[in-house]
Amino acid sequence: MTVVSEPSTTRSSAALWVGAFVVAAILAGSLGVLVAPGKSESHIHVWSSRHVLRHSRVVVSLGPPGRPIHTIVVQGDGGPARIDWADGYVVPLHPHSGMYVGLYIDDRLAASSLFGGLSGRFEGGPDGVRWVGHLRPGRHVVQVRVDRSDRGFAVPRASVVHPVMDLLRVTEYE
Repeated sequence: MTVVSEPSTTRSSAALWVGAFVVAAILAGSLGVLVAPGKSESHIHVWSSRHVLRHSRVVVSLGPPGRPIHTIVVQGDGGPARIDWADGYVVPLHPHSGMYVGLYIDDRLAASSLFGGLSGRFEGGPDGVRWVGHLRPGRHVVQVRVDRSDRGFAVPRASVVHPVMDLLRVTEYE
């Protein structure tokens, strides 16, 4: 008859707890939860707003100040920042057309992009505008505007069957 000795549950559960603690400490350190003495913590602040559109938003023949298509209000600590606006399906509605999109911070143009097409409706696709810079501390209104469209654009071209998302995101690195 062979006797198999069972390991002590006290020792194996203690080893399990020590292992769990080591893994948790490694993960916490990689996530920036543990801070070495004398070092300050760093923070990342993210504000985002997304719209899921089930009907096309058509923009035609506008001039400045343009038509706001997405707005977000942020309260930041100040520092390096990145602002992204992305639209899932920007489509020119006519051949040889163009559209200017501006990204505004507190009513001041920070970035812009020109969208255009030669043949019209079959030149659609995802597009966007990005700004990278320094954001002052305080409250800011970030807005995306279509400043001009000569012959008409769908921003985005969407339907109930094919919904499209547009996203405005502000990331501040402290």
